[in-house]
Amino acid sequence: MSFIGQKLQKRFVELLKKVEIFTVPEIDALCFLTTVLSVDPRFSLIRVARASRGRFSRKMLARVLRKYAPVQDRILEALHRQGVHLAGRRFRFFIAVDDQLVKKRGKKIFGTRRWYDHVAKTSNRALCLVEVALVVKGEALFVLPYLVRTSSVPRPASSASRTRITREQDAKTAAAMALITQIVIWLEEEGVARSKMGVLADAWYSNQTFLTFVRGMKLLFRVAGKKNYHAELPDMKRVARRKKGGRGRRPARFVKTRRLDLHFQTVQAHGSFPDPASGKRVAWKMAIVTLKQGGRVRVFRFWRVGCQEPQFLLTPATYTSQPAPKTVYREYSWRWRIEEAHRDLKQQFGLRKCRNRADAVVLGFVGLVYSWYTLFLLTRQNGHLAPRERVTAPQYQDEVIEYLYGEQRVVFA
Repeated sequence: MSFIGQKLQKRFVELLKKVEIFTVPEIDALCFLTTVLSVDPRFSLIRVARASRGRFSRKMLARVLRKYAPVQDRILEALHRQGVHLAGRRFRFFIAVDDQLVKKRGKKIFGTRRWYDHVAKTSNRALCLVEVALVVKGEALFVLPYLVRTSSVPRPASSASRTRITREQDAKTAAAMALITQIVIWLEEEGVARSKMGVLADAWYSNQTFLTFVRGMKLLFRVAGKKNYHAELPDMKRVARRKKGGRGRRPARFVKTRRLDLHFQTVQAHGSFPDPASGKRVAWKMAIVTLKQGGRVRVFRFWRVGCQEPQFLLTPATYTSQPAPKTVYREYSWRWRIEEAHRDLKQQFGLRKCRNRADAVVLGFVGLVYSWYTLFLLTRQNGHLAPRERVTAPQYQDEVIEYLYGEQRVVFA
């Protein structure tokens, strides 16, 4: 096998031995599963059992996945600790938040619900996974999943004794907040201060519930906004009308709302800088506003040359010193690491290949895939943050295919 493949299996076996509940044949079965996931286009436990040539049966593979489900948190915590030690404490740790849908067919698969796909603009039956990725200096070192088992979360009954059902956004936001809380606890156990932590998220998580949570955790945040968000501005006409008095109803509220894109047409603070990736010029504007749905924030508007629409980023309004616009722009660009993780997990690490229905098998499979991928992220750094020297996921997949098919070690029926 390739050099990185050998190191992956060696480190994975060491983690499994520390758990002390797996036998040697079960450890071999888990290693065989992780290897075949990157190769077999029609993955199933029956095909894996046949490919093992009698070494593992289908029932044994299912039993191993059920056994792995309750211990995956311990293994992921150990991997998180390795990632923090690799990065050190000199840099800021960013927690990138996102979610993805893994489409499934059939109503009996555990965890599948009908979710709205904002890319395809349609509802599909799928597994919904909310994820956080630990990003340091633009490198993803750790990915932690959360399987959202229901698209509606019951709230306390109202005065009319009826239970209100929240939307999909509330279910995903609750999952994201639980993941961020867990990551913060793990980071603090390793001696990382909250001043060295930050949150990166797209516009889906720019709701007031999420922003209030991040402020309460005292974390830095870089969250995308939309141009149709409304900023609350003082209404001087109503103030003058109140002072003037006279007949009629006096206004009690002296604010008006205005869309962000219209408000930034009158903002004076502006400048430009070159894009760190492409070199194109990026024009920026900055303003501190009170959003109707997000509270008081510092909003940056970035407009890169060649783009049809500007990009709005929400950051904390309170700073000891104002952040540089170029720094804010570069840090938010690191959120793309979690999008790359979605691609690698689905295309090279077999996240969407599980066909089993049982709850423990599904949970064990998801945990196994994410543990193996996180181990890959840590192993390819080769002991230090080296973005130029790292092995990509497609390269790893090609090496595994060459190892298995080139020497006919595995033959799929």
